[in-house]
Amino acid sequence: MRKRQRKPRPPLPAPVSSARVYIHIAPADVAMFRFLLEAEDNLGYMSVLNRWEALLKVTCSPHQTARLRHYLAGMKELLTFTLIARRES
Repeated sequence: MRKRQRKPRPPLPAPVSSARVYIHIAPADVAMFRFLLEAEDNLGYMSVLNRWEALLKVTCSPHQTARLRHYLAGMKELLTFTLIARRES
């Protein structure tokens, strides 16, 4: 007896812009933060905005923002960092 093939899901609409999360972390923990973020394939990528203050910007797809925030909450067990609320102008 053959298994029925699953019907593929329709693709999500292409986002117009990326979602961003800003993080303040101890400078000594930046490398570990990057390592842990890269361990979760294609969730987001990190940029260092200010290396002296260790201010980071994590960019991801808007469809994955909730998943990214959930993953960051789990990372808080290993590293101490603060999510910074972005001010709208």
